[in-house]
Amino acid sequence: MQYDYLISVFLIHILLYFLFKKRFLKSVIKFKLVDRPGKNKLHKKNVPVTGGIIIFISLILYLFSNYFLPYFEKDMIDEKILIFFFGTFFVFLIGLIDDVLNLRAQKKIIIITIFNILLFQNIDFFKTSMLIFNNFIISENVNIISLSLFFSIFGFLSYHYSLVIMDGINGLFGAYVIILLLLLLIFFDLNYELKNLILYLIFSLFFVTALNLNGDLFLGNSGSLMIGTLVPYLLIYLYNARENDFSIFTFISLVIIPISDMVRLFFIRILDRKSPFQKDMIHMHHLLIARFSLFTSLTFYLTLCFLPFVLINQFSVDPLIIVLIQASSFFSLAFFLNKK
Repeated sequence: MQYDYLISVFLIHILLYFLFKKRFLKSVIKFKLVDRPGKNKLHKKNVPVTGGIIIFISLILYLFSNYFLPYFEKDMIDEKILIFFFGTFFVFLIGLIDDVLNLRAQKKIIIITIFNILLFQNIDFFKTSMLIFNNFIISENVNIISLSLFFSIFGFLSYHYSLVIMDGINGLFGAYVIILLLLLLIFFDLNYELKNLILYLIFSLFFVTALNLNGDLFLGNSGSLMIGTLVPYLLIYLYNARENDFSIFTFISLVIIPISDMVRLFFIRILDRKSPFQKDMIHMHHLLIARFSLFTSLTFYLTLCFLPFVLINQFSVDPLIIVLIQASSFFSLAFFLNKK
């Protein structure tokens, strides 16, 4: 990897941000890209929802630099990266419109679902045709080619929406994605293009997350929807590309906590005769932050998310057993925090 090149592109991005920060904020106010305090919100002042725009500009700069600043012979962008960007940028635009007009959650989900069905139908590496099991109950590969599109779309939407609703306390979403991407770099045998993209994403997310923790901005719907699309794309590609022999439960260990929280919220709201998409303050991160400091809350949540994956890969622990312990620990913690 050409680390110097990536760092140079990233530093140009930061320089542009600080050079045009005042003009940028004026445009933000003009287009009402501000999250105001209110019901089911923790912040007490108006905060710009510009994190997604900053990451979007960063990715555009990454794309631009590959074609117009050819410092090296080997390109950073290949066909799959362009496909990732195409899907991600479309969803970013939906999120940006949502930040301005406040679209209904159901409408966003329908648009994103239709778009990704059309995309996945025409891209082979998005179609999950085989489930790899390697645990104490079953150890074989199960062919699901007839259900490949359904399984991929269902998996994408479940993880996508669970990531979107994770963006509830400062730093959580960014820290989650940064750690996930670091684990991909450490444990997966990635090709050159993916390594470059993931490393650059870590740089950009670290910058935006630092601003978020400082209270300067929120990711906004544009940011959570965009990154909540790109990350599932990466995981689906890695699983289907077979660049590692990880089983399905090894991948599930990376995503089960946010998905479990989403399922828990849906059940609670439906039982209370409310819309499953209604905003409230009963997410796991809200339960944690109500009782602990921000640092403790982030540590609790992120440890539960990623320590199981490390145990599976470093100590060859059965992935199914780990996932069962992980899920039961999550629901036990949620029950305890809800009752306390």
